[in-house]
Order: sequence, then C-alpha cells, then structure tokens
Amino acid sequence: MSMRNVLGVLGDCENELWATFDAAVELAEQEHSRLTLAKTCAGPSTYMWCLPYAFGSFCAPPDPEPAVTAARLLARATEFVPVNVSVTTLMLGPDTGRELHRLLQTGAYDAVVAVGSILHGGRRLRRDLRQLEVRAVPVGPVIAPERRPARPPDRVTGLPA
Repeated sequence: MSMRNVLGVLGDCENELWATFDAAVELAEQEHSRLTLAKTCAGPSTYMWCLPYAFGSFCAPPDPEPAVTAARLLARATEFVPVNVSVTTLMLGPDTGRELHRLLQTGAYDAVVAVGSILHGGRRLRRDLRQLEVRAVPVGPVIAPERRPARPPDRVTGLPA
C-alpha cells in the first residue's frame, strides 16, 4: 500500500520530539509521501515552584507564550527535513486528542507517527485509526493507563475481597 500523506505528531519532551521526527521522516522517505509535522501545544499553565521548602526558594514563571515556543520548535525541526521530502507544518491546540480526531476525519492521512502515549491515549482516536484504516506508528514505549492493583484474597475464605 502506497502512502500519500504521513502525519508526524511531535510531542513536548525533547527526546520524544526528535525520535518521532526521525521515524516520521524515515517513513515519508520510504513511501515517497508528503510529510505533515504537527506540534502539540499545551495551554497556559500555572507557576512552577522550585524547592518550595528550602531556604531561598523561588517561583519560576510558566512559559508566557507556549504557542510561540511550540512554533519555534516546529520551525527548527522543519529545517532538518531532507530536500526530497515535501513538508507542511501544523500547530495543534491544547486538546491533542480532539485535534487529531478532527485531522483524521478529513481522510487526508495514511499514517500517523507519534509517541505511544498519544496514539493509545483515547478511545475515540484508536477507533478513528481503526475505522479509517490509518497506519499508527508508535514511537517509544507505550504507556499503559494506571491500573489499580488487585486486592489480596480474604484470609478466611480465600476469595477475592
């Protein structure tokens, strides 16, 4: 199956961003397809306290313009795309799952390359990938949702509590 468009979703962590970038570029080169690099953009955050209980603690302000920072990272990543791969860029809003759902519903993408936690994060996104027959290429470990540990059996009856 030949792919026309590959969507690479670049996350916020620097290591994951470049691992996703490398995998997306490699897939686009192999398939001779167009690459769309999309960057996640977190919404406004609260102040981050550094060493709150230590003498001389301070409060580091959050990134005042997360969209500007994300756009700069996206532009920097675009500089490293090989010349033989056509590339477009896209900024995603703070709700990554909803934005990816909207993009996949257009039917323009044949593959999505992203960190496993993004690809396996929502039921709606997994359903869209399956129904639209979009190839999902997870990068890095798949982070399973937290599960509550099983309770030990009752000491008297031996049955699960």
